[in-house]
Order: sequence, then C-alpha cells, then structure tokens
Amino acid sequence: MKFTKMMAGLLTFLLVSMAVLPAGASAAATKSLKEVCTITVDKTDLIVSDDYSKGSGYIQLQCDLKQVLYTDISSKAGNPAVVSTMDGIGGVTVKALRPGTSSVTVSANGYDPVQFNFTVADTGTSTGTPADNGSSTDPSSSTEYDPAYLLLLQQTQNYMAQLEKIIPYETKALDTYNKYRYVTSKTRKEAYYAFNGTIIPNYTKFLGSLKTVKTSNSFLAQNHNNYIKGVSLQLQGLTLMKKALYSSKINTNLYKQANAKIDAGRKLLDQYFKGIDKHMAQFE
Repeated sequence: MKFTKMMAGLLTFLLVSMAVLPAGASAAATKSLKEVCTITVDKTDLIVSDDYSKGSGYIQLQCDLKQVLYTDISSKAGNPAVVSTMDGIGGVTVKALRPGTSSVTVSANGYDPVQFNFTVADTGTSTGTPADNGSSTDPSSSTEYDPAYLLLLQQTQNYMAQLEKIIPYETKALDTYNKYRYVTSKTRKEAYYAFNGTIIPNYTKFLGSLKTVKTSNSFLAQNHNNYIKGVSLQLQGLTLMKKALYSSKINTNLYKQANAKIDAGRKLLDQYFKGIDKHMAQFE
C-alpha cells in the first residue's frame, strides 16, 4: 500500500463558506455525488494477492470542496468477506480478500451515492514480492535501507503522529460546523450556541495545538506554516460568523466578511495540501 494512503486519514480538511438562507428556505434537492466529484477507478477486476498492484484497486475522487468535504465521504463494501475498503484523502482503497463479487458504495451526506462492482479471482498462490536473498540487482531494492530515506520516513511519521493527536479537536469543530452550513432565522439561535459552545472552542484548541507541532524536516516545517496561517484565518472567519448570529437579525455584512476570511484561509490550506502531496510522492 502506498505510504500516502496509509497516512491520508491523519490529514485535515477545509472549511467551506456558510450560506445564509432566508426564513422558510430549504437546501437544494439532492444531487448525485458525481455532480460535485470527478470519480474514477483504476480497475475493478482483482485477484487475491499480497501484491498491491494486483490485489488492490483505487477509487479516486476529485471534489469541489465548496460543495463537499472529503471528511463527509465514506465507503462501504457490499460483501465485506470479498473486499475491504479504506477511506483516505481523495480516494478509497479496495483490497481483495477472497474470490467472489462485491459492490463498493461511495457516499456523502446530502448526495446520491455512487456504486462500483468488483470481481475477485483466486491465484492459488501469493504473487507478492519474494524476500530478498541477496541476489537482487535492482538498484531501487536498496531504497528502504538508504539512511537518508529512513530519516525522511521517520521525520514524516513523527510529524503525522503529532497531527493525529490533535485532529479530534478539528473533527469535532468541523462535524458541528457542517450541521449549520445553512442558517435561517429559525435556526439562528441554535447555530449561535453551536458556534459559541463547540465550534470555536474546539477550533481554537486545534489552532493552539497546531502551533506546538514540531519537525526537523525543513520542507515540512515551512509547509506547516501555511497550515497554521490558513487555520488562523478560518478561525477568524468562524468568530465573525458567531458575531453575525448574535442578534435576532442575522448580520449579513459580517457573514460576507466571515466568508472572505474562510476563502482566504482555504487558499493557504490548498497550498499546504499541495505541499503534502509533493512530499508524500517520495514514498510512492
């Protein structure tokens, strides 16, 4: 399995701008997930093998983050005895377990799911890479023993381990935030209490903890600064949203300012994620 997919679950996600609806308004009709995400699958015919290229498939998603967050996307195997699924940033890894057929459903709240059908065959024997007996002449086979590579791997794992410890603060804030992406005069008071009691306190703790994350890797350290700056701007936006909800009449001007802050933060977070993708590509 690629290192990027193993570590994907430890990364964070972007806030999307909140929409204010007039009283009595409702959210748009349900769309298909395909309307907001470009979804492709590399292969649906798998074999039972410990060779990743043969025994696993990958469903890739490129989504409009203004419409759906990667945290909202989940997958489920129709027959978990045949295949297993693992969700990650921008995709789902499907692993063959035993011969048979199984559907894999990719879904997100508020959108019609997308389904793929997988067929798994039995090879009878493992096709994984045999253990090195010392006779290999492939220069790349020595990569895992390269001290520089091992140091880079250790630095990355240490960095991700620190993020893993603080992600719950962000998750709690974003899960609550997503419940109030659409606010009306009827839900204003409830939304205000959610911002005041859950969203902002947890996102504040997340930002504070994010500032304590350290790494000896110069690229990760520099890229991490974009993370801090982006989250800081988004926290400013959330704070403005709370102020906009304080009075009985929602302050739409403050909401516009809040969304501008969140959009500015998103741009920095986009830079951060692109940097992470570039860094993680070294482990593919």
